[in-house]
Amino acid sequence: MRTYSSGSAALLRFSIASVKAREVLLIDEALATGGVRFRKSSEGRIRELRRDAGTVFLVGPCDPAIRETRDCTIWLKSGAIRQGGRTEEVLAAYQEFSRRPT
Repeated sequence: MRTYSSGSAALLRFSIASVKAREVLLIDEALATGGVRFRKSSEGRIRELRRDAGTVFLVGPCDPAIRETRDCTIWLKSGAIRQGGRTEEVLAAYQEFSRRPT
């Protein structure tokens, strides 16, 4: 794997980790890599894992993958929970916060 790009390595790790249904699966921005085809395929796999009673933590920036695959979302800022709840509500608050000048 040392010759793989970071994106290819992330895709391979996601593929290996998601082959077997797990009680808990943590995915850290893996869906931000790869093309549209991979993203659609991986979103479908996440839905399958959730349906089969597993818990999936998808860590990443505000992105369509979160909107499409999460019922509940937690927004963390500096290691503390800023907001948690229904995905649409949390993403709306995050997007409003992101538009503010710093």
